[in-house]
Amino acid sequence: MEKFKALYKAMHDDLKDAEMMIEYACKVRDEDEKDMALAKELASYASYRLSHFMEFHKLFVAESAKYASKMPAETVDHCLWGETHEMMQEWYESIKHKIDHFK
Repeated sequence: MEKFKALYKAMHDDLKDAEMMIEYACKVRDEDEKDMALAKELASYASYRLSHFMEFHKLFVAESAKYASKMPAETVDHCLWGETHEMMQEWYESIKHKIDHFK
């Protein structure tokens, strides 16, 4: 189970950091146009963390698939993963939207 904890934590941290960095990028950009280069670097880092989330997401899904066939669909673990996965996907899309619309 440690592998699931580690992968979940990594995915969560990637999303949290990506969101934080794009928010900083927007604030730096809005505060002073002279800092646009720095704002772009922060936005670029946010984008990197978001893509890293997807790498770990693929690993998590692959590891989960090994156990899915052994677990009835109505178990608490299965339901919690479904809810967690949906929440992370919505969070991912929200951050991606912010990054895509950063100017």
